[in-house]
Amino acid sequence: MFGYYGKFLNVDLSTGEIGALELEEDHLKKFIGGASLAARLIYDHVKPEMDPLAPGSPLVFAAGPFTGTSLPMTSRSAVCGISPLTGMWGEANTGGVFPLRLKESGFDGIFITGRADRPVYLHINNGSAEIRDASHLWGEDTYKTQKLLKDELKDTGLSISCIGPAGEKMVRYACVINDRGRAAGRCGLGAIMGSKNLKAVAVAGNMKTEMADADKIAELTRQARDTISAAFMSIAYREYGTMLYMDLGMYLGDVPAGYFTKSVFPSKQITGQALRQAYTVTNYACHGCPIGCGRVVRHFRKDLDEIDGPEYETARYYIGRRINCLRHVPL
Repeated sequence: MFGYYGKFLNVDLSTGEIGALELEEDHLKKFIGGASLAARLIYDHVKPEMDPLAPGSPLVFAAGPFTGTSLPMTSRSAVCGISPLTGMWGEANTGGVFPLRLKESGFDGIFITGRADRPVYLHINNGSAEIRDASHLWGEDTYKTQKLLKDELKDTGLSISCIGPAGEKMVRYACVINDRGRAAGRCGLGAIMGSKNLKAVAVAGNMKTEMADADKIAELTRQARDTISAAFMSIAYREYGTMLYMDLGMYLGDVPAGYFTKSVFPSKQITGQALRQAYTVTNYACHGCPIGCGRVVRHFRKDLDEIDGPEYETARYYIGRRINCLRHVPL
């Protein structure tokens, strides 16, 4: 099973039991990637009309077979479950370092059910895992939660995925946040973490899966890095982040707002260029990515010296909400 360990960490928060969920080789061949494999596993555990916030509703963190290799732009993982927002399939994707650390922890993913009787977090490192008390973290925002956990665990290679007060209160569109400000932002999966009293998942390790052809992977890595680094859009995204698309999308009529009722609106104040003009902005990259489209806005306000983002979707959503609330104002 090249690219896989062949197992998920299986956690029941109600009983506190932790074990290995062995994967079928046939499933790994048919359902390639983190989200696809998560869907197959969740399918066997959900029932019609199951409440997404019920203890038996699964929450899955999963990485694909390329994660943990040298191939660029593969430090990605999926957070999956039944969406509290829609009652249907929920899937969110995130980058940063967390996907790599998840894979290096010795598992292809984490399958979580149950509900802890108090706030807890999972600590996973090189094939071992434990459930720890998180009462001291409950109520903290995601930035402070990550800092407190890193100070507590004293592991420089640690990466953390967590929820803030919105997830704790089971807000049905709450995100799951990792590596400062990277977001698994769709479908309200942070609410599932909150319903399970699961504040955070902290992962670390240095384990590697076996590759079928390491030389071929190295060759493809060189080709991909050369191609990506030389592309004009790579340079543009490095400079302006994903908000670069605000300008291009306006020309294409592909920046929906007002619940998809408008595609043309004053956007010059929320472009990548406008962000750079208004704030001190630096960039960073997810692990192994040669582009670096991530934004860090510095000196944001007195009580928050720096903050991640915003991304294209953040800016578009904000202006979309403004338009929807001010429909009576002519544009």
